[in-house]
Amino acid sequence: MNNMNHYYYFAFKDSGDGAIIERNTSATLGLVDQKVTRKYIQQAKKVAGATPDAFMSCCTYLGKMTAAEYHEGFE
Repeated sequence: MNNMNHYYYFAFKDSGDGAIIERNTSATLGLVDQKVTRKYIQQAKKVAGATPDAFMSCCTYLGKMTAAEYHEGFE
């Protein structure tokens, strides 16, 4: 079965548990819903390894596709 998901790229700025140095983290999620809710933003932070209070600097819609289409060309 070719399940289609809405893929999003999330980028976060984070100081990582009180560290002085700022770091950038990111994650890509395939969502059933096209809406990006706070629940999904928190999920993306966890996948990215960001702290819960990280600042989201970017949320980009990549399109509706299957997982195979998203991963095409990578192994």
